[in-house]
Amino acid sequence: MFVTVLYGILNSDTREFEYARAGHEFPMLLNAQGEVAELPCGSGQMLGLFPNPRLDEQSVILLPGSLLLLYTDGVNEAMDREGQQFGLDGLLAVLRAGSSTRGTAQDTCNVAFAAVRAHSNAEAQQDDVLLVAVQAE
Repeated sequence: MFVTVLYGILNSDTREFEYARAGHEFPMLLNAQGEVAELPCGSGQMLGLFPNPRLDEQSVILLPGSLLLLYTDGVNEAMDREGQQFGLDGLLAVLRAGSSTRGTAQDTCNVAFAAVRAHSNAEAQQDDVLLVAVQAE
């Protein structure tokens, strides 16, 4: 048995997000224009497989108007009836489409979740689906 983890701390005064990733999906950061910002990344190993797993420890400053999205692999791996995954491209398309009319962070999660469900077309969910968004002011 193993588990992937992303543990983060957001300093609301400085908008610095410090996190440690253990095999979990990479955080997604979009700037105010809806463009994906490159985040530094390293290799983080899943917990439960290795006696001393390597963690990917990073830090990023959220610029005003940016959106940080954390998600589980049940989002990008959600499948339709033909076995096609929603994928990161599907998630990015949803986020970019809403960037010009972006509401709250909760709105972003609701729209992304609805898109994942529509893609799956009521197929049985194979994995957990979790979305957490932070919108920097």
